Amino acid sequence: MLVLVIVVFFSYVQLSWKRTFDAPYPDIVASDDPVLIERGKYLAYGPAHCAVLKAEGYTREAPCHGDVFPAWMRLT
Repeated sequence: MLVLVIVVFFSYVQLSWKRTFDAPYPDIVASDDPVLIERGKYLAYGPAHCAVLKAEGYTREAPCHGDVFPAWMRLT
C-alpha cells in the first residue's frame, strides 16, 4: 500500500511540475518621494536588518554606529 502511495505521488509530481500560472504583473513604479526613500533607508539599515543580511562584508554592528554602505557595496 505504501509503495502504491509513493508511486502515485511521484507520478503526480512528474506530470505537474512544469505547470505555469498566467497572472498579470502588478503596475509598480519607483517613487521619487524623499519621505518614502528615507523610510526605506530607515528600514534597510534599522529594524529589517537588510544591510546586515544582503551585503557581503557588512558587519552586524555597523548599523548601530550609523554606518551606511560604502560605494562598492550593493544590495543583492
